[in-house]
Amino acid sequence: MVGKSPITNNLCASLKPRYHFSTSNNTFFEREPFFHAPTEAAPDGYPITRFISLASYNNPKKQKWIYAFSIDPTAAPAVVIPPGTTASPLSLSNKKRPTAPSQEFSRFSTDGAYAHRGNKRRRAAPPTPAECFFCLSSPNLATHLITSIGTDAYLTTAKGPLSTSDTYPSLGFPSHILIIPLTHSPTLASIADAEARKNTYDEMQRYRQALHDMLTKLASCKLGAVTWEVSRAGGVHTHWQFLPVPVDSIRRGLVEAAFKVEAENERYPNFETKDVGDGTEESSDFFRALIWAPPSTISGGEADGDDGSAAAKNTSLLLPLDASFRFDLQFGRRVLAKLLGLGGRMHWQDCGQSEEDETADAEAFKKAFKEFDFALEG
Repeated sequence: MVGKSPITNNLCASLKPRYHFSTSNNTFFEREPFFHAPTEAAPDGYPITRFISLASYNNPKKQKWIYAFSIDPTAAPAVVIPPGTTASPLSLSNKKRPTAPSQEFSRFSTDGAYAHRGNKRRRAAPPTPAECFFCLSSPNLATHLITSIGTDAYLTTAKGPLSTSDTYPSLGFPSHILIIPLTHSPTLASIADAEARKNTYDEMQRYRQALHDMLTKLASCKLGAVTWEVSRAGGVHTHWQFLPVPVDSIRRGLVEAAFKVEAENERYPNFETKDVGDGTEESSDFFRALIWAPPSTISGGEADGDDGSAAAKNTSLLLPLDASFRFDLQFGRRVLAKLLGLGGRMHWQDCGQSEEDETADAEAFKKAFKEFDFALEG
């Protein structure tokens, strides 16, 4: 057991700190690092805790009483269980034996679906729709966030949204939206049936266009949007994230620059300006950012071009992903949080809401989107 105090143990289990320090009289002790199982609220990683108990200063046994370490507070949790770690012993305080998490909880694994037990490595069973947080058949689905269900895809509001109802007063609701395929698949390209793949991609694009149409009307062409995706063959259920951004930031090139500069800072490969459609022609995993700006003015349903107004803008940025570097799954959110001055909301875990507030935000979005929701037709 990590500690004798149930209160301390429960606090550590809740906070999931990188390091947990304690003291003892004459003994230094460091146990194996332990991982915390993913949850519905945090399904994309395994927070790791290192427990260290330091001996007292100037102890007679000359045991270690000081410890030096470095820590990067912005580093993302591990997306697979690192070798040499154990399941968290803290859950034992509730007299429940922790179940070693299988790869179904890691939507974007980096080296395949492996789980570790002792010194053995085994292949984890593929997750089923019943174990997926995005499948409509799953008991884990947060149904109160769902705002529209089409034939091949559906919309939900984001849990722990980056934007709030105050971010864009012309909207009046958090407009951080997920566009999710109904098909349980790690990437669009891995949907086996070609017709189903095409229909899914087309409907996701149709939802994206409907969101653009909503912004054009409600924000009077003052808001554009970024839609981003992490496409990994080792994932579980692919999806797109959608967020409005000020149109001026797009037209001045600030959004593109923000993604490229952050990638350079992280020593990622360079972004390419490339439209890959449903991704079937790509030989590697990728991160994609689709950047859209509406026409500056609307006349008769189209942009005016003779008076110097700007036409609609569409840009697709692609970042190839491979095993040569570790990609931060929150990269897209982090870039936009910095760009929008929402650094305090960079981590979605810091943006939790009550279910009542989440439901209210989803209903506000549904009301605004109703006019553009093609799923309601017929």
